[in-house]
This record gives sequence, structure tokens and C-alpha cells, in this order.
Amino acid sequence: MHHFQGHWITNGDFAEVLPRDRFYQHSRKMLALMAARDKQHNVHVLFRKTAVLEPFRRAVLFISADDYFKVYVNGVLAGMGPSPSYKWAYAYQRIDVTKYLKPGENVIAVHTYYQGLINRYWVSGDLNHGMILDLEADGKTVLSSDETFLTAVHSGYAVSGTYGYNTCYREDYDSRAKETGFERPDYDDSAWEHARIKKYAEYRMVPQKTKPVALREIRPAVLKTGPLPGGKPGERLVFADFGELFAGYLSLIVRGPEGAVVTMKSGQDLSEDGRVRYELCTTNVEYLEHWTIAEGENVLDLYDYKPMRYVELELPAGTEVTKIGFTVRHYPFRLRTSLRPSLAGACRTKEERTNLRKIWDLCVNTLRLGPQDTIHDCLERERGTYLADVGLAAATHAVISKDESLLRGLIEDAFQQIPIIDSLGAGTCCSLIHNTAEYPLVFLRLLWFSYVVTGDRKALAEDYSRMTAVLDAYRRDYESDGLIREIDKWCVVEWPKEYRDGYAADLSQKNEIEPDTHVVLNLHYYRAIKTANRIAKELGLPAYRDENEVGEAIVNAFYDRDRHLFRDMIGSDHVSYIGNLYEMAFDLIPDNKFRENMERMIEERKVASVNEFGPFPILEYYAKAGNERMVLEMLTDPGAWLNMIDEGATVTWEAWGKTKKWNTALLHNSLAYAALFMADTDMKRMFE
Repeated sequence: MHHFQGHWITNGDFAEVLPRDRFYQHSRKMLALMAARDKQHNVHVLFRKTAVLEPFRRAVLFISADDYFKVYVNGVLAGMGPSPSYKWAYAYQRIDVTKYLKPGENVIAVHTYYQGLINRYWVSGDLNHGMILDLEADGKTVLSSDETFLTAVHSGYAVSGTYGYNTCYREDYDSRAKETGFERPDYDDSAWEHARIKKYAEYRMVPQKTKPVALREIRPAVLKTGPLPGGKPGERLVFADFGELFAGYLSLIVRGPEGAVVTMKSGQDLSEDGRVRYELCTTNVEYLEHWTIAEGENVLDLYDYKPMRYVELELPAGTEVTKIGFTVRHYPFRLRTSLRPSLAGACRTKEERTNLRKIWDLCVNTLRLGPQDTIHDCLERERGTYLADVGLAAATHAVISKDESLLRGLIEDAFQQIPIIDSLGAGTCCSLIHNTAEYPLVFLRLLWFSYVVTGDRKALAEDYSRMTAVLDAYRRDYESDGLIREIDKWCVVEWPKEYRDGYAADLSQKNEIEPDTHVVLNLHYYRAIKTANRIAKELGLPAYRDENEVGEAIVNAFYDRDRHLFRDMIGSDHVSYIGNLYEMAFDLIPDNKFRENMERMIEERKVASVNEFGPFPILEYYAKAGNERMVLEMLTDPGAWLNMIDEGATVTWEAWGKTKKWNTALLHNSLAYAALFMADTDMKRMFE
């Protein structure tokens, strides 16, 4: 733990502003309207300081910012962050900057960003902005943030809209701004103002649990240049295909006359005419930016990242691109687990072996490229760190990489919600807390998965204390006679809704209280209690509570003993596919006839009849039983992961096909959880 000597510093616009400590639960519109009235939106605040260093052996920078920073040391990008955080557990980074520094004069330049939107991505819209740092050389603090730092607002970024669910600002960039090149040691900052100490800086600083993102630059796999269709004489169109879908930043150098405007259209796929589809199929996402250049050589400096594969550059007459590349950004990853030999051995044909390998490679590639300094669902529309589907992907990441940091980071961040909502929200570390009833219950399973990966009993004991507090909140607020009944949280059950198989409960979100008592939510509650009891047993503690009491209540309330299937809800006779899958995975099987019915139904419908959540219990059921042949058949269902691949996926999508959901995200980490069931790991231990 580092104890900062530096102060939180900001500029005059933020120095004395009283922050807003409010989070959306049931009042999203009100909070969004409040944030919209603020003067501070999309603000790029720069800081610079020259430090004179004596000879040293090692130098370390401790740094954080609210909302975000990019730090340059002597003109070189040295790091960025932090991961999204609440101020009562605000993350800072430790960056080894030895290779960037030298004895004598050194320039530290920091590009910070305050977004100001209410969304699922950052804790913003709160009027909190600032930066803090300490630079240590050989263990001695040689520089700390204070009012001797100089600051200016970068005037080169202009808002051209927002995209997603108010997830990000779309920005145009102007290289003529006087702050361009501010990170260079020879930049003239004599006109800048002195920074101000932030008056309200009530942060509790903690080391960032996750690692900083890794960066690498690639060149286009395909590059074409020609006249701009329908353009004026001399106008050119440059098309680049980077070969697969990545998250990161366009890397461009352009030469041309003062004031020329380059239009940049980025996308994840192509239209039928072969042009870049910059209006993504996801909700309200348009990757269209304009870059105004200065005379001579210009380097593009868009701040935020995006997931993309293709780009078109529309160049005015007299301009030329001298460099085009892409800076790939992702969580550090090394594959340290192979495809399970017994699963590969279940293949009967060369085609099955090939298909299995394709699915493995797809999921591994997703978990190599998709996660950032935390793990999101889709990287363009929401960037939500959801505790359920994304949490399962984080657990898979830990299993196949044997690096638990991303999973542990998600777990720690999730429990930091307790000061806001003691039964947890659907996601974490954002202003827009989305209340989804089953997500926290699915999340509690991750605590056991984490222990299986790490063997850390101390962490398990702490997790157990916090998970039982969450379960106590569910029991206090929502349980009656062993069942979760009326609940002030939305239930998803399966997504998109077309895959619910007519599930009878009212999931419309029209009511603040979900009126129906239904089976899937109660099954997740039952599984969470079973997980708590398994952890208690591992720790040598008494059981949390009698899980059989809850299991019997579910059977008595929902099981149709004539049809040998579970009804969706109390008051309805409807039975659905999704409403009967979790019982199989969770060993809540009333009789052999139910098992026979469901095994037959699964063989007929497989995994493509459900989508985001339903495949997991199917795979879990057969993996626990050691039935590798059925695991293989489910994974290689032609309508599921193989359909993504057939349609050109290089990473997993949000749905089985581009048209299977009206706004399918084409880089979505969740369904990469298939790799968990393919990895060479102990399935029975994982799902105890």
C-alpha cells in the first residue's frame, strides 16, 4: 500500500466544486438530467512538471486520476488508467518508469479526462476530477503532485455526439490546437496556469487489483487506395482491414495543408457494397470522426479506444497518409491451459476435431483481446462490467490463463457496491447501477471458482463473510416461505427475450416491483445458498443454512408431477426450456422421469435454442457427469458458436448470429465462457 505525499490536483473549474455522491437505482432520468445541467463535460485536462533527478538505479511512479489518465515520461506513453473505481476504494497504479527517465531534467506530462456522463462504464457525472502522483527514485520521493504543476485544458477535442447508452462521447480532433504535442519535453508551457489543490478529495486509495492494459501496434492486413467515390478531383479513399476485430486506437500520420479535414469511418464489418459499416448494428453507435490537420506532419491522438476491424479515410486533395496502423489494447494474457485431451478424444471425425479447435480458438482469442483493465460485456454499446455473464467469462479467463487478477478485481469491485446497495447491483464501478435480480446470485458462484483457481483460503474466508451478507439481504427483503417473491429488481432469465421460450413471468420492467414468483430466479438463489454451504464446508464452518429447505420449496411450488417438468411461475401452467435447465445443473432433480424428459429435450434443442445464459447450465450438467460426448455435441451445435464462425466472427458475439438480435454486439466477452468447458481442468471440482 502506497501512502501518497502528493495532493489531488485539478484546474480552476473543478478545484472548489462540491462533488455529487449519488448513484442511479430507480431514478436514472433524474440523475441524467442533473448531470446534463453541469458545465463540465468531456473535459481534457493536461498537467506538466519538470523534475531534476540525481543518478538513480530504479524509478517508480504511483499515479491515479478521476476519471482517467494517460501519463507520458519524456514524451513517451508510460501508462494509462486507472480501472473504474468507487472513491471509497479508488485504484492507483504503480508503474516502473526507470527506462523512460535519465539523470538531469525530465518532463512528466499527464493527460486526464473527465467524461461527465451517467453510464455503465465509469463512475462519472459526479463532478469529481483530479490527478495525484508520487515519483520515487531508489525509494525516495523526488516529485509529488502539488500546485507547482502547470495545467491547461486541451482545446483540440470537440464533441460530435455520444454513442451507446450515453457510454462515450464521439469526438473530432483538431491538430491545430495549441496544446498539441504537450507531452514533448520541448513543448512551451509558459502560458499555462498553475494547478489547484482539489478541495473535496475524499478518496481512499487502494492498489489497482488488475494489471495495466498491454499495447502493441499492428499494420493492416489489407490496404487499398483509390479515388473517393463521388468525390472531387484529387480526393482519395484509403481502406484498411486489420484482419480481425480488435479494441484500441487508430495510429495515423498524415501530411497536408493547414485546415484540411480527414474523415474517418471505422467499423466492425462491411456493408453489402463493400464499404465500412460505420453505423454499427449495436444501439446508437456511429464511428464517424473528423480530423482537422495542421500544415506538415500530424499524428492522430484520439483519446478513447474502440473495437473495430476496418477503417476508411476520406482524404481531401493535397493530403497523404504516411503511416496507418492500429494500437491494439487488451489485458495482459498468456494461454497456460490446453484443450482437454478427453474432450478432444470424444471426437469421432476429423470434422468434429476441426470444429472443436475452431471454437476453442475463438473463445481464447476473445479472452486475449476483449478484456481491458476490467472485463466488460460489449466494448462499444455499454461497457458494463456485469456480474453474471461477464463474471463467468472472467472466471474462464482465470482458468485458461492461470492469472486470477482479472477475476479477483471483479470480485473486489463487486463487493465495493455494498455501501450503495447491500444486495448488489447487476454491474460494478459505474454511476448507472442496473438492478438485475439474478446477477448478484450468479456472481456468488465466482467466489468458489476463484478459490479453485487460487487455493487462497484467506480470500475465501473474506469472500464468505461478504457473500453471506448479500444472501442475508436477499432473505430479509425478498424471501417468504423459502421462495424469492416480489422483488424490486428486474429479472432477465434469458437474453435476448426471444430465447425465453415463452417464459410466463412478467419481465417487462413496467413495474417497480416484479410481481411474479418464478422459477429461474429461485433456482439461482438456491444455487447461491449451495455455494455458500460448500464454501463453509471448505473452511470448516457450519453450513450457512439448510439448502434442502429452499430446494423443497422450489419443487413444491413449481414442479408439475404429471408432466414431470417445472412450471415457469406460480399461477401459470406454462413450461419452458430455460425454466428447466438449471434444475439439471444444480442437481434439483425430483425424479428420473424429469431427468429423462430433459435429457431428451436437450438432445433435440441443444444450446442454440437459448443464448446468453442457457448454454452454461447445459454444459455444466454434462461436464459434471463426465459425459464428454454430450459436452462436445452441445459445443458443436451448428447454430451456436460454429454459426458465429461461419458468419466471420474472430471473437465471440452477443448472439449466435448478426441478425439473431436486433443490436448484436460483435465483440462481447460473455459467450467466451465455452472455453471453461473445454479447458484441461477439473470439471467436477469446479462445479461442486
